[in-house]
Amino acid sequence: MYILKKIDIFKLLVLSILLNSCGLSSMVSNYDKVIYEQNPNILETKGGVVEVNIMGKFPEKYFAKKAIVEITPVIIQENGEESKLKSIIIQGEHASGGDETIFFESGGDFIYSDKIKYTAGMKNSNLELRAL
Repeated sequence: MYILKKIDIFKLLVLSILLNSCGLSSMVSNYDKVIYEQNPNILETKGGVVEVNIMGKFPEKYFAKKAIVEITPVIIQENGEESKLKSIIIQGEHASGGDETIFFESGGDFIYSDKIKYTAGMKNSNLELRAL
């Protein structure tokens, strides 16, 4: 049991060093500096479809160079049901595989658009962004 605890503590220590070294802890603590704008401000249905348009802006010296963030917009309905839209992957300048690249020195922005079929439960709903 003692060895298991020692290994778990070691794993936790290594994980915290990795997170701090790649800048994720700084990104998390400064998340309030990221600006998101939704257009239109209140989601509307047109022809049975809800269109979601989001513009995001990351400030200078915010986005870690090796970070990759997956952002998924989710419409949360009145009854608690969730409708997930497609995700967008934002990456730092030294990462690869993302949809948009954000530079550490200058910051940057992204534009996101998606459409989803309207359901009656969306009448009173909220749009939430989930980032991993």
